[in-house]
Amino acid sequence: MSDTTKIILCSLTVFLSSNSVVSQSPDSVRYGFIPGFSYNSDNGINIYLELQRFVYHKEIQPFQSFGKYWFNYSGIGAYTLSLYHDEVRTFGTDKRSSFDLLTSQNYGNYFPGYTVDGGFSKERFDTTSFYQFDSFLLNIGVETRIPLSAIIDIRRTDIKIGLRVVHERPFDLISGSFMETNRPKGWEGSTYSFLEIGYLKENRDDEFSSKSGSLFSLGLKTSVPGISSSWIGQIFSEFRAFKQFTNPGKIPEIVFAQRFLVNQTIGDIPYWFAPSLGGAGSARGYIYRRFVGKGLVQSNTEIRTWLFKLPWLEARVGVSGFIDNGIVYDGAFRDYQRASTIGFGGFTSLFNKDFILKYEMGFSKEGTGVYVGSGFSF
Repeated sequence: MSDTTKIILCSLTVFLSSNSVVSQSPDSVRYGFIPGFSYNSDNGINIYLELQRFVYHKEIQPFQSFGKYWFNYSGIGAYTLSLYHDEVRTFGTDKRSSFDLLTSQNYGNYFPGYTVDGGFSKERFDTTSFYQFDSFLLNIGVETRIPLSAIIDIRRTDIKIGLRVVHERPFDLISGSFMETNRPKGWEGSTYSFLEIGYLKENRDDEFSSKSGSLFSLGLKTSVPGISSSWIGQIFSEFRAFKQFTNPGKIPEIVFAQRFLVNQTIGDIPYWFAPSLGGAGSARGYIYRRFVGKGLVQSNTEIRTWLFKLPWLEARVGVSGFIDNGIVYDGAFRDYQRASTIGFGGFTSLFNKDFILKYEMGFSKEGTGVYVGSGFSF
């Protein structure tokens, strides 16, 4: 931070409930509320707000509906608006549907190029704005899960069908910058409409704070010809596994968590569609989008431990340690780059087991990343 930059930061976390009893009622509506404010002399004010809404019903698991709403605004004109809504029983059926919207105007985005092609300079990234660019993004999607088997608590096997529209457009490119000089696919703006289809087997005990069981998903995404800038595709798969080493319901509670991701793209893809490592939920400790390729394999390993309960309602405090590993590779798997990080964090659930705040620090050979937010990475 320069000597001329002065920052004032104020944040507050509140949890509100329509049910005042100490233990969580099977029928209740609860809210998580995180406002914050900061100021610096370079970018002006920064305001952010996150709201989560949980509607619980004793006959519907893991919830009847869940909503997450995020807004961030900076004085330089940058903003982000994110909406997500998940309904477990759509129109009274066993179909589960979700809707999400993300729109932003970002004055601090960057793209370092495809890592396997070489040429990235960490010193140049740290000292110049060569890799930086401004962009506008709109991402809207809907998804429906149709059950293939009986639903027991949250355990279910589904076919997933989804539609998504993504538009990203860089603007005011700096002459001589990476984006202006190299002009990767999508540098003038691109719009794609996607059809998604997949398979999901949910076998966990809990959706927000899993302690046992597994989750497996496999999907295919393809752009729709005629209403997309070009044809591109993606094959993706994810596996999560959880194992508790201590007695259920007892504190301390030690849980092993593992995630594997595979992402393979097809066609001449725009830069924003390229799989990448770095940032929250990925290779924590590297900058966001540090490693970029046409395909990706990623592993996240965590030990999570709830240490103690606080003397009010359902608040708990815990710590975690993690190891992140991954590779990005070119389309034919002839060349690849590897990323590996370690780190630790702390987390708390405030008055509701599903509303979790976390603080994580990841360490790599290029520096340290700090991540603050809601919910576990997986």
